[in-house]
Amino acid sequence: MSRPDPWTAARSLVAARFPEAVQAWLAGSVTTGTATDTSDLDITVLLDDVDVHRESLVHEGWPVELFVHMDSSIRHFVQKDLARRRPTMARLVGLGVPL
Repeated sequence: MSRPDPWTAARSLVAARFPEAVQAWLAGSVTTGTATDTSDLDITVLLDDVDVHRESLVHEGWPVELFVHMDSSIRHFVQKDLARRRPTMARLVGLGVPL
């Protein structure tokens, strides 16, 4: 199956679903050069106001883990993750590449 490069797919998903996004980041193996044929796109989207949620979907042939947040929820999860020494949200945003 042919699919677009991860950057194109991630940008098109954010543009289609969240045109009002303040920022969005692509993270994970596709940004570190360690992606395999089964890798997914880890996309975090920052909005001014939203029901915070996580969603799994397929977009343009790519499996996607979508993390939809507001500034306050990103801050909350960074603190929570750091307290348990698993900085998942900090990595998604801090090491993610802006879309």
